[in-house]
Order: sequence, then structure tokens, then C-alpha cells
Amino acid sequence: MSIPAGLLGVALLVAPVAAQQMDLELNPTGLGQDFAVPSPPSTYAVGVQLFTNQADFLAATGAINCEDFESWPTTGDCTSGVQSVIDFGPFRVEGASDEGGAVKILDAPCTGNHNTTPGGIKYLSGDTDVAFRNAQIDFEFDDATCAWGAYIIDAEQGIEITINGNVYLVPPTGDGGEAFFGIIDTGMFVTVELRVAVGSDSHYSIDDVCYGCPECFLVVGNAPGSGSFYPGIHEFHTQVGTVQGWYGTLMEVLPTFPLPQQSLVGSALAHGTKARKQFSELPTWMQDGEFVVQVAMWNPTVFPGHPEQFSNTLWVKVLANGSVLSQSIQPGTGMQVWAEKSVDAHGKPVVRFPFTIPGL
Repeated sequence: MSIPAGLLGVALLVAPVAAQQMDLELNPTGLGQDFAVPSPPSTYAVGVQLFTNQADFLAATGAINCEDFESWPTTGDCTSGVQSVIDFGPFRVEGASDEGGAVKILDAPCTGNHNTTPGGIKYLSGDTDVAFRNAQIDFEFDDATCAWGAYIIDAEQGIEITINGNVYLVPPTGDGGEAFFGIIDTGMFVTVELRVAVGSDSHYSIDDVCYGCPECFLVVGNAPGSGSFYPGIHEFHTQVGTVQGWYGTLMEVLPTFPLPQQSLVGSALAHGTKARKQFSELPTWMQDGEFVVQVAMWNPTVFPGHPEQFSNTLWVKVLANGSVLSQSIQPGTGMQVWAEKSVDAHGKPVVRFPFTIPGL
């Protein structure tokens, strides 16, 4: 498929800055080769932000769902009533079967465990009702989510939280203490695992759990067209042809994707073992170096009359010398997206796609 006649690309060239994450100068250049269809979709994305303050987390995530457990029936007391699983509709919480964990809903303080909802009394407890046996629990979501935050209460040994294979430590809260943990992970996830960090803790609690996805998604495909995708909140009809991947995105927290450090377009076999390994680590839609992106938004709260909005469609090409060419080829509804090349903390080249929303 050929680029429409007369289009100019934009080369992103490294500008000398001190920081590891770089904003780069834009310079016009020609763009005129045919584009091939890349491989099947990839789930690779890096875009993680952590929070220790609930207000900051809610401000960053926008309108998401929160569960304070106040409307659910009490299932136990301080020493009895554990269940293997409790279903809360959009998600369920279950004791990890390999650890003997269990859960219950309490409505009164218990050995340092307590409610954190202003004016509330109920909270969710990971409790085995057996001393010296760790309370290990999992949150399982019906639909993939991009954000999760909660108060961790009376976790005297600390808690390890595993999301998308990454482990995050909530330090020990002390007897009766509490700590907020929040995460935005644009790679999306369906499971949150909580494990006692060290030693033994048979009873800790969780309250004011907030979860969901931002209203914006970066959608990636092989060419302009009219592809659709459904990330769990709304079915989007985009200007991207074959949709090959989508990623939750915020203006402050962007998915970031690796770039080849040498030309890998075409056969990776021609570049040796090291290049073949690097090739396999790229998102599959980037492996031929050519793709299109668009940002789609669904926000009926802020824009009740026009909740579905789109950015321009951006055609992107990665060159053999590491430059990134991009060109806006179709208008959206007013949102704007562009390509930005930088390097990550390990000095490897990456690309991300910042965007703006009129009125926000």
C-alpha cells in the first residue's frame, strides 16, 4: 500500500539533553516507500505510574469505579466467617488456594484492622481464622483494567502486590496502620495478587478499592481504514484499518514501546543472533517498521453531547538509522496525537504517542 501522493513525514531526531527521557526536535523529511502489513497483534506496552496518596491516584485516573464494601452484607467477625471467594460483580476476591488464604467482610475493628471509608464501617479482610498461616488473596476482574488502588490495613509484615508479572512492595504498616497503594499500568491486567512480604501475617485488610481504565486508548493498526475494538467500556469505530492492539493511555501516563537499534525491517535472519533476539522483543506490529496509530476517547461525563472522540490518524515509519517518521494523514474530532522518540532508563530507544484533548 502506497502513501498518498504529496505526504511529508516528520523525522524525530535526538536532541542533546541531560535527562534520560528526551523530547525531540521535529524536522521535515520525505516519506515515500510502500507499507507492508505487519505481524499479528502484540500486548507489549510499558507505562506504569505508582501512587501512595489516594487523592493523587483519583486525580490521575479520572472517573473510575470505587468499591467501599458498605452495601455488602457482613460475612464474619474477628475470629470466624471466612469464605474462599466473594463475588463483587465486576470482580471477585478469593483466597489463594496454594496458601490457604480466605476473605470476609467485617463491620467492626479487629486487632488493628479497620474501615477507611469516611463515615463507613465495613471493609474487606484477608483472614485465615488460623494463627501463623498467611492470608494470601487475589483480585480477579471480568474485564481488563488499567488502574487499581486501595488502602492496605494492618499489614505488619508488608505486602507484595503482583500485577502483570511485576512485584510492588507495600512496606509494613505497623499494628493498626494503613497505607495507600495505587497503580496505573497501561499494559492492562485482570489479576492483582496480594502476598505477605516476609514472615507470617494471618490477618490484614483492604478498603476503598478503586479500579478501571482511563477513557482514552491508543489504537494501533497496519493502515488507515475503519477498524473497531472493544476494551470493555465502549465499542470504538476508528480510522485504523486492521486493529492490531490497543493500550489504555493518559496524557500524564503514556504507553512506551521499544524501537530497533538497527534496521530490522525485512528478514531478521540477515542480522545475526543478537538482532534476531532484539527483533523478537519488539511489538509484532512494529517489526516491519510501519504502522498507524490513533487515540480514541469515551467520556460521557465530561462530554455528554459528544462522548466518543478521536485524534488524527498518524502514519509512522521507523527507519534503518533509528529515525522515526510520522505524518498526520486523516483528521479526527479535534484531539491531536504525535510521535515522540526518547531513550529509556537503560539507554534503549523507545517511542511514545502524546496527545491533547480540546477543553481539558
